[in-house]
Amino acid sequence: MLEDVNNLLNQGEIPNLFGADDKINIVERLRMVAKKEGRYELYNVGTQDRLLDYFTSKVKKHLHIVLAMSPTGSALGNRIRNFPSLVNCCTIDWFFAWPKEALEAVAAKYLEETPFDDQLKNNIVNMCNTFHLNTIQLSEQFLQEQQRHTYVTPTSYLDLMQMFLKLLELQRDKLYEKKLSYEGGIEKLHTTAEQVQIMQQELNDKQPKLEETEKETIELMQRITKE
Repeated sequence: MLEDVNNLLNQGEIPNLFGADDKINIVERLRMVAKKEGRYELYNVGTQDRLLDYFTSKVKKHLHIVLAMSPTGSALGNRIRNFPSLVNCCTIDWFFAWPKEALEAVAAKYLEETPFDDQLKNNIVNMCNTFHLNTIQLSEQFLQEQQRHTYVTPTSYLDLMQMFLKLLELQRDKLYEKKLSYEGGIEKLHTTAEQVQIMQQELNDKQPKLEETEKETIELMQRITKE
């Protein structure tokens, strides 16, 4: 993509970007645009090449491409080495760190769907801000002592919040599994207790018959012994 954009800026056209039918459609529409803008030389006798050059100039004027990149890690350095036009042909805007209010607002937004009360959410927001701001201070200290940049960007803060939510979800899943296991154990205990109660009731119902059978057995034994 970056090579195509570079070709567009340097050569005026990306090869094979538009088919023949597309070029004809563009030329016909640009004739009307040129007429509205008072470019009668293009409207009346403008060739296809001139109209396509006019189209390219319109694209250069109105088409703006914004690339948002984080300096964290080696990815940005590798992209700049591979595509030097990122520095030579682009306007670079460096966005400064978010203020504390912005960090709090972002953290609060991330925690909206979490099952915590307001007090606990505020505590989590304050702790996340503390982590981020302390990391920035350590990064500055590391730069002074080791002369090496360690960037702590808003992306790092977003990664922190996403990691927190991911860990929260993992813990909730573990607790849910333990809850299901606990509920399954409780259900088995209840089932076992019900079965024991049924067996105890059957035993109580059969107790008189057992006593009668035992008495008959004793009498039979006595009669056999006497005989």
